[in-house]
Amino acid sequence: MSSKTSCKIKTLDNLEKIITDLKSEGKKIAHCHGVFDLFHPGHLNHFKAAKKQADILIVTLTKMNS
Repeated sequence: MSSKTSCKIKTLDNLEKIITDLKSEGKKIAHCHGVFDLFHPGHLNHFKAAKKQADILIVTLTKMNS
């Protein structure tokens, strides 16, 4: 994983503090959650629309059992 990508991946514990700090700065946060095992243009459109509604977009994933 590249350093550019890994710096954006957070644990839920870290995410809680990050969100609290962002909210205290007056940032509006959008959240998209789902299973993106097969990423397609519809997902990207969904993320872009969500990002337009906020300053920060947070995407969380549901882990698939194999």
